[in-house]
Amino acid sequence: MAGTVSTTGQRWRGRFRPFGRPTMGLTGRMFALAVIAVLPAIGIQAYNEYDLRKSREDEIRHQTIQITRQFGEEMGELREGARQLLVALGELDEITSRDARACTELLTAQMHNFPNYNLIAVADPTGTVFCNSAPNGYASVENEPFFLSALRRPDLAVGLYRVDSQTGKKAIHFAQRFTDAHGQVGGVIFAGLDLDWLNEHLKERGLTPTQSILIADREGNIIARLPHPETLVGKNMRNGHAAIMDGNTAGWEEARGVDGIERIFGYIPPALPPYDLFLSAGQSKIEAFAAIDAVTRRGILLILIGLFLAMYAAWVGGRMFIKRPVEALLDVANQWRNGNLSARAAVKNKGLEIGRLSLAFNEMAESLARRQAAQQKAEDDLRDLNATLEERVEERTRELAAANRAKSQFLANMSHEIRTPMNGIIPTIDLLLQSELNPRQRRYAELVQRSAGSLLELLSQVLDLSKIEAGKFELDKRPFDLRDLMEDLTRAFSAPAQAKGVELACYVPANLPTALIGDPSRLRQILGNLLGNAVKFTERGEVTARARLVEADAATALIEFEVTDSGIGISPTDHARIFDAFAQADESTTRRYGGTGLGLNIARQLCEMMGGTIAVKSEVGVGSMFKFAIRFGQQIDAVRKIEPFARTSGARVLVVDDNPTNRELLEEQLCSEGHQISSVSNGQDALIEIRSAAERGQPFSFALIDMVMPEMNGIELARAIKADPKIADLPLIMLSSFDQEISGIDDLLAGRLTKPVRQVELMACIGSFRSADRNHAAPAPTPVAGPEPGVDRAGSEPLAGALVLLVEDSAVNLEVGIGILESFGCQVATEINGRLAVERVKRQRFDAIFMDCQMPEVDGFEASAQIRAFEVETGRERTPIIALTANAIQGDRERCFAAGMDHYLPKPCTQDRVRAVLMLSLCAGRKDEAQPSENLSFAASGPLPQTDDPIDDSVLDQLRRLQRRDGPNVLHRAIRMFLKGMPPVLRELQEGALAGNAAAVERAAHLLKSSSANVGAMRLTATCQELENLTRTGSLDRASGLVQAIAELFTAAEHALASRLEPAA
Repeated sequence: MAGTVSTTGQRWRGRFRPFGRPTMGLTGRMFALAVIAVLPAIGIQAYNEYDLRKSREDEIRHQTIQITRQFGEEMGELREGARQLLVALGELDEITSRDARACTELLTAQMHNFPNYNLIAVADPTGTVFCNSAPNGYASVENEPFFLSALRRPDLAVGLYRVDSQTGKKAIHFAQRFTDAHGQVGGVIFAGLDLDWLNEHLKERGLTPTQSILIADREGNIIARLPHPETLVGKNMRNGHAAIMDGNTAGWEEARGVDGIERIFGYIPPALPPYDLFLSAGQSKIEAFAAIDAVTRRGILLILIGLFLAMYAAWVGGRMFIKRPVEALLDVANQWRNGNLSARAAVKNKGLEIGRLSLAFNEMAESLARRQAAQQKAEDDLRDLNATLEERVEERTRELAAANRAKSQFLANMSHEIRTPMNGIIPTIDLLLQSELNPRQRRYAELVQRSAGSLLELLSQVLDLSKIEAGKFELDKRPFDLRDLMEDLTRAFSAPAQAKGVELACYVPANLPTALIGDPSRLRQILGNLLGNAVKFTERGEVTARARLVEADAATALIEFEVTDSGIGISPTDHARIFDAFAQADESTTRRYGGTGLGLNIARQLCEMMGGTIAVKSEVGVGSMFKFAIRFGQQIDAVRKIEPFARTSGARVLVVDDNPTNRELLEEQLCSEGHQISSVSNGQDALIEIRSAAERGQPFSFALIDMVMPEMNGIELARAIKADPKIADLPLIMLSSFDQEISGIDDLLAGRLTKPVRQVELMACIGSFRSADRNHAAPAPTPVAGPEPGVDRAGSEPLAGALVLLVEDSAVNLEVGIGILESFGCQVATEINGRLAVERVKRQRFDAIFMDCQMPEVDGFEASAQIRAFEVETGRERTPIIALTANAIQGDRERCFAAGMDHYLPKPCTQDRVRAVLMLSLCAGRKDEAQPSENLSFAASGPLPQTDDPIDDSVLDQLRRLQRRDGPNVLHRAIRMFLKGMPPVLRELQEGALAGNAAAVERAAHLLKSSSANVGAMRLTATCQELENLTRTGSLDRASGLVQAIAELFTAAEHALASRLEPAA
């Protein structure tokens, strides 16, 4: 009995300590563990709530700013429409003559066309209204702010909110002054924008009840408001918003709206476009966070329910599965301590260690033996399993490789299949955009057009990637000139670069072997991708493409290429992933700049296929530099391309350019020709250098001047030089961009060049006036961009007097070609097919022949071969033959050279290209046997330009530049020939398609394609090209749709060209 009492006392003392630290039993600890386990969930929920609200708030701010900007563009269009209407009305005689009756009738009639205005009226300079579309409208506006503002400024004036006292209509007025027949201010014409119409117009935006749009005048009077326009229009909101209304930056704010709802607003102050109006778009914070708050409440409720269930499970489970078995084990242990070794615990789960404790010592030895045997067996089983797994892995690897090949083949096939309907979608969208569409339809159609273009680019890249992965991508090996490739490619990106104000330069050292053998198309693809990215991601500064010789032997050359920019840069952590497929540096890059993320991946794989590697070095905010090195073959016995004029050296040259990279490039190009170079960075230093050289008796031979420089630009510098008699005879060459007009200063210049400067053009320009100088003739201007309209420069051209035969079956192409050649001062003879051309050459000698490749009877290839045979038989000196073809593809180029042609020009031919190839042909020394000049071949730089207008006016501008003083109108003659000669060709095309005559369709499509390109109908040209390519396969399956598209495009081009013909005097 005593023992029992003692044991009970020990249990009591172990479980309860009245004056010691309180203890927690197993059940309590399970309860506490359940509570602690829920705490992270509560913390995660709280953080998620905070993060979601912050992200949503940032999103709403950005969204409201974007909506406000889009809204501002719409109001700008409304303002511009008002300005155009008032300007157009102000030019009418009824208004300028102040004929009140005629003016009133005119304005009353116009009101039916413009329901958004409640009146249009005209006031004289004193403010007296003499003409009004509203019978009870203004009598005088002399004190109206919009009238006073319109008198002071030439552009559109915008008035303040006003309510008509008679009609009660709310309006805001647009006013524009006009001039009378004497050029004096004749008065002000103004229109009242109906604010009821404006508020109804805003309802079309489909706002939610808690979103808002607000327009106020510059004084803060609300002129439009959604929602609740009926109660809020006319109220003043300036109080509390004066700071942002008087500011000059757009932004956002959180505030309580005039309707008392808390919102996040994006705003544009009156100081920014569309000017004179305060614009605001708002989003309710309650609505913005409603979904987040609902998710948070639901999450908290679920956490509380889970906590309750966990606590209940901990309480019940702890007592049942932990406390009771442990207490039973304690009882058995106490019995063992008291000597009762036969005591056993009733353990239901015999898998627990407690049930096996009594057998542990007796079975230890036997257990060790069994464990050893079991371990050996386990190792053997594991070895067998590993062997089986390896076989399965190899089998799976083979299956995955086959699946990858099947995927690549599938993608390649799908790219071709999808491209077919895309070729129908894109022209159809172009036609749709030419039709009458409302703004929403046009916006949707333009979105489809942009998306289709992006999809087509993606398909091309996916096709390349699929070919590479499928192992079907083959590299070409053919001769090419590296300098021409890089300079042509760089110039192709000059327009977008110059549009952004980015300097673009190409640097090819003189010691670099340029006559190479390799795949120029893939090299162009790599460099084009890098240059395109550099221009895209550079907002200011410069982009430079460089080539550097690493090593060379007699047969090969290892050349390193480098493309650097001063753009946004790439973080070091993203350097590797940008070369992965469908990857860019971050998601914001895709959203802001677009792109598929395939270009750099394809460039990397192309580099590796060509035996090279590509790497990047970049810093965020500083710029990027991409490098890759490729080994090319060298052309055996290659001779450096001869410049169009005899080489000159030893000249002292001054380079004036504020960009150090451009100066370095020009210095390298000129030094390679043996010239002595000095360079300065601005006009003032140039004047000092020129005068100093003249005083020392060592004047400069000529100067290269950049047109755009700070402080003193190139034109001002040229005038300053010519105004100083001591240095006025210095020949000047002006460097300008494509979009920079230079007119009225040709008498100051010896020549001008377009940046980025190609070395062959630089040497040709220098050689022209250097050659003239050696012959004691005045240097002749050599404008690369062509002569100004109406100026006859034939007498000063180095090509003047050259006798040229032009062989072309298209009347339009003949007219354009004659205009280009005669602008150089050439004498032009023409023939319409190859047979007549051969007969003409046998009777008469020519300095050069321009030969169309595809003509009836005898084509250009056969005619050239016959001419070469005739020259060999008779011993006549070789006549340069320049091929003209509308198919700028590899096969045609090689056929031209095989037929004996010397040069190759794709259509449409520009004046610059014709001039360059003609100078090379006439001035390269023809006594030696000429070799085909593939290096001068002008490959197509990209797809034909696509515009909403059926006619590309830049092509017509080139025709206008061919106009010579007292000569026939070249542009009008070309247009009339097209309008007269092409309808029969179109009929022949349609009849051939109906009859299934592929040859007739191909012939008509080719003639229509080349003729339309010369009058700027580029979309028609592209569709004809597609039809011509289709007919070469002998299939006319899809011809009907293309013929229909060609007919519609021809009609559009016909109307557009007819409208460009000036009426006869």
